[in-house]
Amino acid sequence: MEKVAFFVLALIAVVVANEIVEEMAKKFETDSATVQKCLDDTGITMEELGTSLKEWAELKDEDINEMTKQSLMKYVNFLACMMEKNEMMIDSKLVVDKIVESAQNDKDLLPPVPKEVLTECLTALNENSEISREDRVFGLMFCMMDGQTDKK
Repeated sequence: MEKVAFFVLALIAVVVANEIVEEMAKKFETDSATVQKCLDDTGITMEELGTSLKEWAELKDEDINEMTKQSLMKYVNFLACMMEKNEMMIDSKLVVDKIVESAQNDKDLLPPVPKEVLTECLTALNENSEISREDRVFGLMFCMMDGQTDKK
């Protein structure tokens, strides 16, 4: 009986994980295989992804330090992978027009980030030749967060 219960719980976990992957695929306007490839390539688990999303949601500007950045690095690498697969990042540079368009169409971003604010922020990230691909994605996350704060 215990083996059956364990199997059922494991099956439920797989189904839930698959649903999350499918939801992420919809969000990124791609397929589940692409999401799974980025999860595999970056070595992030669904649990780690959930934890990172929770950490990010609770993060305030004054809380950012190297330790915080390190704890979110797998998530940042996953986002970079997804952005590259969707041609929102090419050669470690953000594709500003595509990102702005996607943000403007994202119904979950309430209030939406003002187009001008986001464009200016993303352009500044691209112009900084000193930062890495990961730093650009991390910066993008702040552009989105700061843009929403500016609008409120």
